[in-house]
Amino acid sequence: MTRSRIAGGIVAALLSTSAAWASDCVDGTVATYEALGSTGCTVGPVLFTDIDFDPVTLGTGHVIFVSVTPYTSGTGEYGLALTLLASTSGAVGSGPNTAEVDWTYNVTAATGSVIDDAYVAFTGSTTSAGSLFANMDLGGSTIISFVANSDASRTATFTGAETFAVDTRQSAGVSLSGGSASMRSITQAFSVTTPVTVPEPATLALLGVGIAGIGFARRRRTA
Repeated sequence: MTRSRIAGGIVAALLSTSAAWASDCVDGTVATYEALGSTGCTVGPVLFTDIDFDPVTLGTGHVIFVSVTPYTSGTGEYGLALTLLASTSGAVGSGPNTAEVDWTYNVTAATGSVIDDAYVAFTGSTTSAGSLFANMDLGGSTIISFVANSDASRTATFTGAETFAVDTRQSAGVSLSGGSASMRSITQAFSVTTPVTVPEPATLALLGVGIAGIGFARRRRTA
C-alpha cells in the first residue's frame, strides 16, 4: 500500500463519524413507523426510534390516523408530521368528550451534536367550548404545553443533550358547555447544535502525520 493511501485513510477516519445511522424516514403509516422499533429512521441529523402512537377517546371522541411524513423547516428543525382526524362534539351538559393522541419516541442527535430546541404545532378548529391542547415532556420534564382554538405552534429551548425520551399528548376536547373540536395534523421537530470542541493533542498529531504523508507522496510524484 502506498504512503498516500495510508495517509488518506488516516484523514478519512478522523473526519468520519463512527456511529451507525438508520435509513431516512419516508412517507408511511403509523403501523410502518411503529414497526421500525429500535432501528428507527432519520430526518437530517436527528434519529427517531421506538415510535408509538396511542389513541385515547372519551365520550364522542374518535381518532383516525392517516399518515406520517418527515418534516424539515427552513430554520433547521427536523421532525415528523402526523396527519389524522381527531374530533369530538357534544351538546350543552354532555361530556366531557375527548379525542387524544399519546405519541412517544426516543430522539437522538448525530454523533458530536446535541438537541437543544423543540417545536410542536397542530392544525385544527373548534366551535363554542371546544379546545385543542398539546403537551411535550422530555425526560420527564414538561417543556411545551398550550391550549388553542385553531392552528397553533410553540417552541422551547433547553440544555442540550444527545438523546431524549419524548412523551407527548395532543387532544381535541369539548367541555360540558358544548361545542366541537377537531385536530387535523400534529408536527414535532427538533434543532441540533454541534458544540465547538478543541481536538486532543494526540488527534492533532495524527492528523498532522496524515497531511504530511499526503504532501510527501505528492512531492515524490512530481520529482
